[in-house]
Amino acid sequence: MVRRTAILGVVAFAVTAGPAIAATTWHTQMTDGSATASRSAKKCTFDAGSSGALRVVCTKGGTATLRYVFTTAKAIVGTPSSSLDGVVTGNTTASSAVKAGGKKLTVKVRVAGAGSVVVSSASVGYYTR
Repeated sequence: MVRRTAILGVVAFAVTAGPAIAATTWHTQMTDGSATASRSAKKCTFDAGSSGALRVVCTKGGTATLRYVFTTAKAIVGTPSSSLDGVVTGNTTASSAVKAGGKKLTVKVRVAGAGSVVVSSASVGYYTR
């Protein structure tokens, strides 16, 4: 009897959850590193690199913030991901975070320290229903 109840539970889950899981679609978007929505800096400069890249050069104590905005056709479901393609040199660190709001994803990149970062591209991945 326990086995039959467990099997019925699995079948009921598959019937109810299956359409919800199947109804989501994975999307990705990518943009050039120079295609920022906004940039700000303290003791840093921005230079256009080759093939749409953006070079951020900072002196000691310098910080820079880059924002990339992606729009979607449908509302985002779940937690999105982001990725940066680039090269870091010197004592520079680069970190990023993605924030979802309605049909918009904002990737915020923070650069700090003496050195440079060349951002070739920024991308996001997300689910919609």
